[in-house]
Amino acid sequence: MILNKKVSFIAVVSLMVILAISYLIIKSFDDKYKLPPEPNVRLNDSTLLGIDTNNNNVRDDVERWIYQTYDKYIPCNERDINIASSSGEFYTTTIKECNGEYVNYHPIIHEIAMQYARAYQTILKNPNDIEKNIELEDAAYYCNRYFTSDAKEIKTPILIDPAIASKLKAVQFNTQNRIRTYELYTEQLRGTVYDFEQGSYRKYCDFDIDTLLASGN
Repeated sequence: MILNKKVSFIAVVSLMVILAISYLIIKSFDDKYKLPPEPNVRLNDSTLLGIDTNNNNVRDDVERWIYQTYDKYIPCNERDINIASSSGEFYTTTIKECNGEYVNYHPIIHEIAMQYARAYQTILKNPNDIEKNIELEDAAYYCNRYFTSDAKEIKTPILIDPAIASKLKAVQFNTQNRIRTYELYTEQLRGTVYDFEQGSYRKYCDFDIDTLLASGN
């Protein structure tokens, strides 16, 4: 009986320590990035636009998702190696090597995601303003493309998630009402002719690239 009480006491204390550490980590994270508070899910999803306490045209839960998802990552490199088959033939395969140490995402990926989020929130506000919505969504796409394929003058590697738009859409349009509103917008785009953009995509980013590159992580 005494042993069971000691085990229970240790388990409770351990749980309290874990919860305290988790709280401090989350609090430190929120303080570092000045994130808005976690919104009440029911209230946040009860309206089309949700809760935006800092009035930056990005819903609070979306903003928190961006900075928490793109907080740290483990750098990995891919290299080709030759492997001999059982028949003695050689073939080339690609392996991924990671050093196991977390590093911070570059702040530019936060800005790209926030630009996408602002475009999506504007679409939810007025899905019928086709011209403006296309302009904002295309600008976010071209800005992202600049850093994935066009930013040759940037020497420091910046890890950009090529699937950031699709991931963000799943977070942004997370209720039936929001999904339907976005569908209403895209339905109006049928038959629209797009011009292929020429020149540098850098001009489409709505944030100060040079300042962020100078600040690094």
